[in-house]
Amino acid sequence: MKKKFKTIGIGKKVIPTAAALGILFSVAPIAENKASAGIGAVVDIGITVLGAVANTYEALGISPGDRDPGTHIDVYAENETYQAPSFTSGEFNISMYHTQGDSNFLKPVKVRYPNGRIEIHQLKSGQQLKITEAGAIIDLNPNGANVSEHDLLYITQAQLDEGKTGVVINQGQHAFVEKASGKNPRFLGPLYKKYSGDSFGDWAVIARSSDYLYGQIENKLSDKQKQLITLTSKPVSKDVLDNYV
Repeated sequence: MKKKFKTIGIGKKVIPTAAALGILFSVAPIAENKASAGIGAVVDIGITVLGAVANTYEALGISPGDRDPGTHIDVYAENETYQAPSFTSGEFNISMYHTQGDSNFLKPVKVRYPNGRIEIHQLKSGQQLKITEAGAIIDLNPNGANVSEHDLLYITQAQLDEGKTGVVINQGQHAFVEKASGKNPRFLGPLYKKYSGDSFGDWAVIARSSDYLYGQIENKLSDKQKQLITLTSKPVSKDVLDNYV
């Protein structure tokens, strides 16, 4: 029989009431962010996006033009305003990236582990928090002024087993992501027009598939350019993650 939990009014899905209230109203010590058996681990994953949006465009060799992405996260924002987390079976990962390269910025993420332990992990740009225990409850906005401002996630075993969902955070917002693949047209289009020599480049970018565009210029791209235009994730609604509960 499927276990039923009482809803406390946060999100569309239910979270165990006692545990949710515990994470919302407890006072937790600041975690040291060291890996330990049975608790979450904060690990450095490197700055795939080179530390700042401006550096990303510089590495690509293209100009953002009048575009100022700020901290906005959309379907093509990977390696621009967010860094994708690792997608690994047995893990749920939360990545942090500061779009202006501020290495002193700290983003708190509060976690209640199944054994009742509660910790606040302080994430720096280029780090991710790895959760490996089913039943963990994550508060993505632990400093919310009231209950409605907190954003809770309940991690299930099925979610860990699949290892295809996660959270991305920058200094302005967070989003929920799912494993994906493909090339980023936001970067690929300008690169195609730069390297292809196609006099009808503007038309080709609109009419041709990403696979075609990439195939025409692949041998002209550096390994770093190839890495930056490759999508490994896509933003999804929170419902996708809540459906595991």
